Amino acid sequence: MVEAQEQQSPRLQPCAGCGAINGARFDRCVRCGAALTGPARALDRVRAPQGEQLVGTKILLVATSLVFAGQVASALHAGRGLPIFGIDDYVGLLRFGALPVSQAVVAAEPWRLLSAVFVHFGALHFGMNMLSLANLARIAEPAVGFARFALTYVLTGLLGFAVTLGGSMLMASASGVPARVDLTAGASGAIFGVIGLVLGMLVRRRDPRWKAFLGNIAASTLMLILIAAQVRAGLNNWAHGGGFVGGFLLGILFAGGQQPQRAPSGPSPRRPLDRWLDVAAVASLVACAASLALCQASPLWRSLAAAL
Repeated sequence: MVEAQEQQSPRLQPCAGCGAINGARFDRCVRCGAALTGPARALDRVRAPQGEQLVGTKILLVATSLVFAGQVASALHAGRGLPIFGIDDYVGLLRFGALPVSQAVVAAEPWRLLSAVFVHFGALHFGMNMLSLANLARIAEPAVGFARFALTYVLTGLLGFAVTLGGSMLMASASGVPARVDLTAGASGAIFGVIGLVLGMLVRRRDPRWKAFLGNIAASTLMLILIAAQVRAGLNNWAHGGGFVGGFLLGILFAGGQQPQRAPSGPSPRRPLDRWLDVAAVASLVACAASLALCQASPLWRSLAAAL
């Protein structure tokens, strides 16, 4: 009877972190809170640790909102009205950092490849991108931390517009017709970079949720295309594709090593690489601010304003 009772009783499991003994059905350690089961470990990869403030997300949201507020003020001052579906204030768009897809302009003002990430064509464009950023960042930034998230956003946004310029030049060379100089701007290339970041992490970690995540992204992209068609807005698919591929590669890179375990009390241990990434992330955000300031001082929009 005693042996039968022992066989039926649930087995206990020790915590690898603190050594505490936990019940077989416990998904977290009763002493230190460490994950004990596969689902709990997977949840920790995408959930913000206690006290996580999403600093990078807030900085990017505030910076983009300030730029858009300046765009709205400029459009209203020019008598253009409140921009909902688009901004036809060409001078204001150039002033705040939009990118003319022109090799000559980029050669003269290369910082526009970065400043254009913070510029939007109307309230709908701005609102959809910021809503997407806020939702995705709740997954991405806690999973990789402030530095990797900020670097991914900045680098993939820049890469998206660099691919846009390269694609325009390639199409012009193939057709033999000079490329038309259009304005492009928006955070969607960087947002697709964040999407690629999350997908790359899930794939690298062999997390089966990558299939569901990819399906949700496909559905969201289709909805975006339909909305853009209804409001007759152009989509910069070069930037979307470039940002996504860049983010996917960064996601695979950033998910390669084991994340340092958070101590039961106090901050997580930090590696030397993390400190260098922090410096690089801060430098990238400073570069964003500098690019926006350089656009304000640019003679490009001033000469156009004087000619009008």
